[in-house]
Amino acid sequence: MNLTYINNDLLVNSYFQAVDLKLEIGFIYLLFNEIKLRKIDIGYFYDGGAGI
Repeated sequence: MNLTYINNDLLVNSYFQAVDLKLEIGFIYLLFNEIKLRKIDIGYFYDGGAGI
């Protein structure tokens, strides 16, 4: 699956929503691996820095 068209905010928000909703682990890993690939600091989003 190609996630290059999803912006960083949507990607991270989708990851946190997937975790909260306990979606399939494969989907969560897909999102998380894309976050790692882009070198996004999810702590910034988690700590409320991005206002999510």
